[in-house]
Amino acid sequence: MIHTHNLNKIRKVSQYKYTTFNEAALLSLDDLSESLKKLYFDLAVFPLGVRISPEVLTVYWEMSKYEVEDILSEFVKRALLIRRDDGDDAGIVEAYYIHTLLHRVVKMNFEAEQRQKLHQRFLAGYLTRADGQWHNLADHVYIHTFVGYHLFRSGNLVALADVYLNLGFLSKKISLCGPSTVLHDFVVYGQFVRDAHPALFDQMQELLQRYCYHLAINNGR
Repeated sequence: MIHTHNLNKIRKVSQYKYTTFNEAALLSLDDLSESLKKLYFDLAVFPLGVRISPEVLTVYWEMSKYEVEDILSEFVKRALLIRRDDGDDAGIVEAYYIHTLLHRVVKMNFEAEQRQKLHQRFLAGYLTRADGQWHNLADHVYIHTFVGYHLFRSGNLVALADVYLNLGFLSKKISLCGPSTVLHDFVVYGQFVRDAHPALFDQMQELLQRYCYHLAINNGR
């Protein structure tokens, strides 16, 4: 549920230096239909500064890519999102970003327990499509990069061990994101994994550190 009084509170306390942008953004939020407002506030699930791709939102919102792109275009038109396509020789990737101020706005709309439920719903969408198997997650760079973040924020600390000791998942994560992201996650979330399976965690960490370069050049194999 999106609460109008929360937007009023944000309007009062915000000290953002670009006052015109601040007011325009909040007016754009006020002017959204309830259905679009709900979808926009769903973006509170994402970390600040992260690239938001339509493919990820097709899972989160349970919509077709065409429906998602229409909604994102509306948000861009209202200056609620920034479109900045990324690309290289392999092609252009459609990418959207949420402004720092607006990210704060959507976060402030939810209490901690409500934000936790957003992360649970986000993960449930991916797991449903993967038949409940972490190694079957869609080949989206985002979910493989930030699965630990969402598990931690969802309060499902037990599942961290299921994910980071799953060789199929780790292989795909390394292939999509590189081995450094796995090593990073082992530092950030390793204690939770180690608490569940100390010996196995130590073996896995040593294996990754020893064969990091080999895994990188062989796409996780």
